[in-house]
Amino acid sequence: MSHKAICALVFLSFVTVRAAAGMQCMAPRLDVPPNIVLIAIDTLRRDHLGCYGYKRPVSPNIDRFAGQGVLFERCYSPANWTLPSFVSMFTGLMPTAHGVPQSRSVILPAVPTIAEQLKKKGYYCTAIISNPSFVGKCGLSRGFDVYDDYSIHLGAELGMFAPTSSQDLGFVNNVVTGENVTQQAILQLTQAGKTGKPFFMFVLYFDPHDNYIPPAPLDRKFDPEYKGKMDGRRILSMRKKPPSDRDMQHLVARYDGEILYTDMQVGKLLKKIDAVSKPENTIVIILSDHGEAFAEHKLLLHSNSVYREEVCVPMIWRWPGVLPQGRKVKSLVLNMDIAKTLAELVGFDGFDLAQGESLWPVLLGKDIPEGRAILSQKSYDDDTPWHHWALTRSNYRLHVEFQKELFEKGAKRTLYDISQDPWETTDILDSHREMGKRMFLLLKAKWDESMEIQEYYLSRGKSQEVKMTSEERRRLETMGYLNRMEK
Repeated sequence: MSHKAICALVFLSFVTVRAAAGMQCMAPRLDVPPNIVLIAIDTLRRDHLGCYGYKRPVSPNIDRFAGQGVLFERCYSPANWTLPSFVSMFTGLMPTAHGVPQSRSVILPAVPTIAEQLKKKGYYCTAIISNPSFVGKCGLSRGFDVYDDYSIHLGAELGMFAPTSSQDLGFVNNVVTGENVTQQAILQLTQAGKTGKPFFMFVLYFDPHDNYIPPAPLDRKFDPEYKGKMDGRRILSMRKKPPSDRDMQHLVARYDGEILYTDMQVGKLLKKIDAVSKPENTIVIILSDHGEAFAEHKLLLHSNSVYREEVCVPMIWRWPGVLPQGRKVKSLVLNMDIAKTLAELVGFDGFDLAQGESLWPVLLGKDIPEGRAILSQKSYDDDTPWHHWALTRSNYRLHVEFQKELFEKGAKRTLYDISQDPWETTDILDSHREMGKRMFLLLKAKWDESMEIQEYYLSRGKSQEVKMTSEERRRLETMGYLNRMEK
């Protein structure tokens, strides 16, 4: 039997199993297709929002929005940095399966995206992108009528967004971009309304990402008494050498200032969305791609590990008249579940292999069994010497760190009871060996599934690498997304 024939059989087996698991469609059926707005906030930890219990008043607009919809209390990301996380959201596949674990990778050509499928269903698709790792060349621009991944970067390099004359220029992580993102999104929203079609709009805010340089007075709002030298810049150099406790407190305060600034911008955008499109015919989703570490495990930033601080993210859905208001869901979910959920709602094809699940049962107020196991993976460029995967099920998280294979000699396993130890500091594997073995087998099964899905898609089109210009490479290097091991 040929290699392609074997892959076809693998495909059919997956389709059969997944179809049997999800035969009962729970999505509402409406005569008019709803508009869909996906608002993503880069590097936003869920535990730094008021609606998730944070004490600082950093998110009044998002908190109000949460009261109007459904909030997921235990949402994780499948990846710990931007590009693979968003590709997972747009495809419903784990990074290993969709082919973009690296900044130089392109989505496998046979892998469908939600924008492609929505366009086939008559949607006008538009996006404003503010993170330089999120270039359309990786394949995410497929299906979009407008995919603006250049305006924000060009403005940063021309010095258009510097809030003070002393501001460092040249890169989006050194300036404030949220207001311009909002302005561009409003322009796109206005244009979408003129098409007479239902629209899908994707908006990516960037400011909570390092460096932490919110505009005055937000740079000192949450720590006005600080007298030290920590100014929120050059954070990349501190990745493995976190500052003192007092400087760290100020760093977190500046990060919170960035969140408050972004919340203000989100509030403006939400107001415009409600003004130009009927709220009862518009789904709005607010979420994040990954979190941020502040030395909980002796590291800063993200793309280090898959501990809680880097992969626990917010996700909130609002659809007035359809979804309940103020509902909080405790079930384990992934942000990439949006792909399967939208596929079921709009009725587009190609997502039989999606590893995410439909959220409609819990969105509509139904309880589901608490047996789901979800996976997060540390995914980075080829020069990274080790992988870090974690399986979460119920109140336990199993971590496996390895170089090439899960079973290799020297692979490290740790187990945490996150109901008692939410920050994953006390390894209980020695006293819970059977639990650890069962969870490892689940993790291995998900690894195997991802590899087989990847193999199927590879049989339908070869993998490719992004051909970056020197300017694109420079943008990624300054953010630590290339040559990380040299930092």
